Amino acid sequence: MPKLRFPGELCALLLTIGAQPGCEAPSATSRGPSVAQTTEPPATSAAPRSDFDPGFAWRGPPAPAPPADSVVAPTAPRRPAHGPDVRLPTDWHADYAWKGNERLAHAQRSKGDEMKKLFADAGVSYPPHDLLFRVFKEERELEVWVGDANAPMKRIATYGVCAASGHLGPKRAENDLQVPEGYYKVGYYYPMSSYYLSAQVDYPNASDKVRGGPALGGDILIHGNCASIGCISMTDERMEEIYLVGWAAFMNGRPTNIHIFPSRDIDALLGDASLSANHDFWREIEPGLTSFDETHRLPTVRIERDGRYVIVPAT
Repeated sequence: MPKLRFPGELCALLLTIGAQPGCEAPSATSRGPSVAQTTEPPATSAAPRSDFDPGFAWRGPPAPAPPADSVVAPTAPRRPAHGPDVRLPTDWHADYAWKGNERLAHAQRSKGDEMKKLFADAGVSYPPHDLLFRVFKEERELEVWVGDANAPMKRIATYGVCAASGHLGPKRAENDLQVPEGYYKVGYYYPMSSYYLSAQVDYPNASDKVRGGPALGGDILIHGNCASIGCISMTDERMEEIYLVGWAAFMNGRPTNIHIFPSRDIDALLGDASLSANHDFWREIEPGLTSFDETHRLPTVRIERDGRYVIVPAT
């Protein structure tokens, strides 16, 4: 008998208690460990991963490999290193044998007080009325912004993304390994993911469906386990923190907005002729980046029938 499928809200509740209503099509690639490497995360000051590479591999599609006898000069970093306040990936791995309620309970026990303190320090109520995840692909960073109703939002944390595949530019087809770019929301929070905890990005949205190919793909997630085939991947400890904030908003009936940009400095990308194929699209989404930076309020995002984004800045 086939699995029944449920709306996102009911799906998330069922998944929390370990039910399997067919909400995700888990990949067989890079599943989590079957046994815990440790059952408790380290202290909140856990050492960051020594093998973490904070830079995107390339700005455009990979160039052909040079001849074996050629000499390749080293390239300079494309961006500065992470700031001191960035919460970098850590080495802690969860026990992937835990059921959904056990995963959520572990996150609440080990990270709940810490996340509530971030809200208190920012002067924002927990759970948040407004919630935004901003992802910057070139910098490999995810910002968490929260706010009370009718108030400017505040950034409570910035995370170093552990893994993200593809290159700069929007996702337009299945199996292109691209992380999408544009304006999205979390469809559901999923505690029984093959990649520990996950938040589903509602790709393809209305714009993607108009502009993409006949097979768009899906199952784009923000998740743990530091492995990506088009997803935004964190390590398990950091995903617990992100998940708790989103889950608290969800349980309070509030959406999670996700804005994904190629870079914080889109103007620099527009000056790079090698990236000209994406320039029109980036000019289209840039107003949502700049208006939020100026006001710390969510802009209104409208999608036209031809798939274009129209951004109305908040006042």
